[in-house]
Amino acid sequence: MDDEAAGVLALLPTLREGWPALRPGSLREIRLRAGAPVQLIGEDGEWLSESAVDAAWIGRAADALAAHSLYARDEELRQGYLSLADGSRAGVCGRLAAERGQIGRMTAIRSLCVRLARARRGCADRWMPWLYEAGRPLGVLVLSPPGLGKTTLLRDIARQFSTGTAWGRGVCVAVADERRELSGSGHLDLGPRTDVMEDCPKAGAVAMLVRAMAPDVIVTDELGQAAEAEALLEAARCGVKPAATAHARDLDAARGRRTLSRLLSAGLFERIIVLSGGVGRVGGIYDGRGKQLYGGEDEPWTQA
Repeated sequence: MDDEAAGVLALLPTLREGWPALRPGSLREIRLRAGAPVQLIGEDGEWLSESAVDAAWIGRAADALAAHSLYARDEELRQGYLSLADGSRAGVCGRLAAERGQIGRMTAIRSLCVRLARARRGCADRWMPWLYEAGRPLGVLVLSPPGLGKTTLLRDIARQFSTGTAWGRGVCVAVADERRELSGSGHLDLGPRTDVMEDCPKAGAVAMLVRAMAPDVIVTDELGQAAEAEALLEAARCGVKPAATAHARDLDAARGRRTLSRLLSAGLFERIIVLSGGVGRVGGIYDGRGKQLYGGEDEPWTQA
């Protein structure tokens, strides 16, 4: 078992039968539910514990994942997640108290879904030639349903833009890392010319980074809000290229989402990478007009 997985599992309360031996780098998710077995999901399949865990076990697990400071994590919990120190994220589900019709405090945690943050250095190598023009980075959008590796791919694209490649010199990169998933609070390599703004809503972080750091490329994960789209449009007016991800099964689905449709229509993204058919598998690369440049003939990085 690799250090990332072992470190997260070591935080959790003792499991009666212990943890299974896993191939290094294969574990992707840890799913914990009160009254159900522990579920580990990896590239080699899933594993279920022999016995169920109860609500008290889940409570201890949540407290440990929050570094024993759940009381100080209300804002994250209202949004349904906990950020871990290594950049992993734990989705949280349970009972929320309504406050004047708005989402209030989480009063009981019944499920946790830990998605491990991994830096797969070089996973973007195959795709980098498509992401430059005349030696300069292009605006890039990575699309996929949840869990197929778009954040992992974006992280390596950011690192390579910052470091430089055979197709272009290194440039200044700014990362709006609201949930610390891209940088892992400094644990994950984003390149030597990269500045990171953590724990700030994406729209505000993008605006501040453009003003303060004058980047060539601005990177952010999981676009979805109108304010985020407006911030990226304003950054583009300042000459800053975007590199981002969003949830969508394909390019047509992305065009059907109002926020993404606006950005695509504005020509903000000159390259769109679609992950489909499995973790780490690029199903297609398109230009800003939707013309397919690559059709998904290669093996995914997870088989490397």
